[in-house]
Amino acid sequence: MQDFDLSMEDMPSDKSEAKNAKTSSGKEMKMTVTQVFKKDGKRYAFVAFSDEKRVAEGRIPECKITSATDFTKQEIMQLENYMRRNTETLWEMANKVNVMDAFMGR
Repeated sequence: MQDFDLSMEDMPSDKSEAKNAKTSSGKEMKMTVTQVFKKDGKRYAFVAFSDEKRVAEGRIPECKITSATDFTKQEIMQLENYMRRNTETLWEMANKVNVMDAFMGR
């Protein structure tokens, strides 16, 4: 079991794709945050976590993992807790995503 207490210092503030961060076990975990979407007056964004073999995707503001490949239930709970603890920062990141810059690789 890994502790997914990723360091927010390693996360970018203006791109959809995050830098690699290390989990407490020393493994690299990549986090990606999308732009903010709006449907039926409700705002949301997607947050994805991945390492060499596994992928999990969640959604804020619900802070729930909606799909996961090869993560244990315990790890999914840790990722959801991570999203809850860092919701404000995740929203800030999502609000700064510029779709055209991300598309152009800037």
